[in-house]
Amino acid sequence: MYEKIRGFLSVPGLTQTDIDEANNRIVVGGKDRQSVDRLLLALQAVGAPSGMIDVFVIPPTVTSASLSDPVSPRLGGLRIFGLENCTLGFNARTQNVFNGLYDPTRYFITNSHCTSPTGAADGISRGVIFGQPDPAHRVGVEAVDPALRRYDPYDYTDCRPDRQCRYSDAALVQYDAGVSDNMGRLADVDGPFPYNIFGNFYVDRIDNQPGIGAFVYKIGATTGTTGGNITHTCVNVTQYRGRREDGSLIDRGVDMLCQDQATLELNFGDSGSAVYRRNVVGGDVTAIGLLWGSAPVGNYGESGRFADLTATYSPVGWFTGQGELGYAISENKGVYIHCNSLNPAPGC
Repeated sequence: MYEKIRGFLSVPGLTQTDIDEANNRIVVGGKDRQSVDRLLLALQAVGAPSGMIDVFVIPPTVTSASLSDPVSPRLGGLRIFGLENCTLGFNARTQNVFNGLYDPTRYFITNSHCTSPTGAADGISRGVIFGQPDPAHRVGVEAVDPALRRYDPYDYTDCRPDRQCRYSDAALVQYDAGVSDNMGRLADVDGPFPYNIFGNFYVDRIDNQPGIGAFVYKIGATTGTTGGNITHTCVNVTQYRGRREDGSLIDRGVDMLCQDQATLELNFGDSGSAVYRRNVVGGDVTAIGLLWGSAPVGNYGESGRFADLTATYSPVGWFTGQGELGYAISENKGVYIHCNSLNPAPGC
């Protein structure tokens, strides 16, 4: 009887069929009340005995999406690809500080070093196309990557004379038309890699200086959600990139000024991760920064565990202020960027 029924139930809205061995009955599921009514009519049409069959509303079973899958709408924590695997940090919008108007153009923030090069000479690097999670699934194009700076007696006083500097490893990527995003949301995940998404957090405020000892989290495409304590604040960090053939690290001649550090587990592909705090009340979170690098605790190469890493991130105020991406405010659950005269983002 079960095989006969299953073969005839080509009814829209069927979600599952099963044999309930404990009660010796056949169970048929429909996705909603209308589907159940159609299934009952189909069962009557094939002469199925109603005394042996239960028909219930059973919601559809949906495959779990992970941080490494194509996900729509897009939210913080997903894998993206520009010139390499990185992580989508925060979705963002802009507001013109001169007239107070919000621009509907949709952006996300990730690391500048996920583009080419970090800090374009003219302050804008256009044309680096991003996919999510890979180049086959295009989502946007780099819009703003502020220029690296030299010593300036007003803004960049900590920049060494022979170096180039910035306060943030951050770039703004503009979403393509038709690509949806979830403004103000970060993925909440479970399990081991590839980290299935089972919910999300709202970003409802920002905090540029939570202080040493504060417990923070990051959400990255490679290692998921990890947490740790802030260990250092406002550190000037030499940025290394890649290795020579002899294994030595390459100094790019770039310093990141006034960065914060925390004991966060991470790995390659986590660059661009949103760093945040979970609010004491409610399920919302506070944006803290944008993760871009790490170094093993102690001498380089002695540590073999990801958990022994000191993660470095750009505090949220540096990539949304200091003339780099703009000035941030937090309202309507998300990161909004106040434009300023140095911010070349469209709509400013």
